[in-house]
Amino acid sequence: ADLGPVVGATPAEVSAGKRSGKMLPDKAFATERWSAMDMDIQFAGERVLRPESLPLENLSVHAVMSDAVLRLAPLRFGVAHGQIETTVVMDSRPTPLAVQADARVRGLRLSALFPKVELVDKSLGHLDGALALRGAGNSVAKWLGTSTGQARLYVRDGTLSRELLNLAALNVGSVVVAKLFGDDREVQLRCAVADMEVHNGVASPRTARLSTSEAVVETTGTIDLAREQLDLHIKPQSLQWKFFSLRTPLYVRGSFAHPDVGVEAGPLLLRAGG
Repeated sequence: ADLGPVVGATPAEVSAGKRSGKMLPDKAFATERWSAMDMDIQFAGERVLRPESLPLENLSVHAVMSDAVLRLAPLRFGVAHGQIETTVVMDSRPTPLAVQADARVRGLRLSALFPKVELVDKSLGHLDGALALRGAGNSVAKWLGTSTGQARLYVRDGTLSRELLNLAALNVGSVVVAKLFGDDREVQLRCAVADMEVHNGVASPRTARLSTSEAVVETTGTIDLAREQLDLHIKPQSLQWKFFSLRTPLYVRGSFAHPDVGVEAGPLLLRAGG
């Protein structure tokens, strides 16, 4: 939203650029203007305040527009007590627009993203990660829907509960945690890691595991960025037999906007038969 005017969109247009029932912005970049100008801008700000948004700290960006190619190399800023560094190249000469994005995240405190969670003085953990994606499309949604690359995320030292995830408006996460650990339980997160491969807009976890003091939870399946559809399978492996003896694998299916979380019927029937 802050960089919208650079690519020909007003903040209002960026906010409105979502399709009905979809989550990813589909507002087209106004690339027809890019060949009419060149620019070379460097900007640094100690603190950038934005209405109803988290403040950005230690922002620095070098933006270069030349021969209808926009480069943000690098774009760095601090947010939620962490640091994000990105390099973005958007080439409007081919049709559709070709986009390359590389990003690194260091020490981002997840609770700081959700003010209601910070008020209860609980931690959702600290996030480190990286992603590299290449794709083509004149909007964020179309670019992600064609992208190929990889993403790796690592979360450490947090607390999980249905209440905390509800406060953060992470509705799918709150349902999954409640089904795995119980409605009123608070579970200490040791670490969580996700190593995702993305091919033609479909993300598949090579490794996706969450470790707590009571269980290791593994996730497999796919995330279709083009169709905005989830097809994930979540399997707990108990570290405490008495607690997980009645637990069973879960599924997460449906659209990003309206996902469905349920119990895998096959393992449940086998347990009932046993």
